[in-house]
Amino acid sequence: MTMSRILIFILILLISACVSKETKETLEIEEVRSMNDPGVPIYVLIDSIENHGNVHAFDLLETASLDFRAGEFLSTFMIMADKHNNAFASMTVYYQLVWMYNVPRVDDSENGIYALDSLNLETRKMVIRYLIQADSLGNQEAIEHLEEYRQKGIIK
Repeated sequence: MTMSRILIFILILLISACVSKETKETLEIEEVRSMNDPGVPIYVLIDSIENHGNVHAFDLLETASLDFRAGEFLSTFMIMADKHNNAFASMTVYYQLVWMYNVPRVDDSENGIYALDSLNLETRKMVIRYLIQADSLGNQEAIEHLEEYRQKGIIK
């Protein structure tokens, strides 16, 4: 009887030693975070953007979006572009749409414009609308893209 108690005691010690070793190893592992992590919960950023037009929150979400599939935050970007008249958000919507649909770039493009004819008519109109909106709000990149699209006859 005493031998079985000793064995049970040793078994309990071994199990607790293994568990504490695993716990110690788990605590020593640093949390891996993306360099795009905003350090603020995404839902807080979305609320700040959609309800208040917070430009800093938009910048953080736009950077964080690089860790997500294209279009994940499209509706929030559209709200910032439309409701808050933000040029950078308009350009971001333009990019999100062409990335969502894997639109190829025009091979001989100086500014990296896209072959918009690969999109369906409604999506193409939306892409062009946001590019023109970014242009009208003074986004320099949009101005250059639109000029090249017009030179190549892709947009009239």
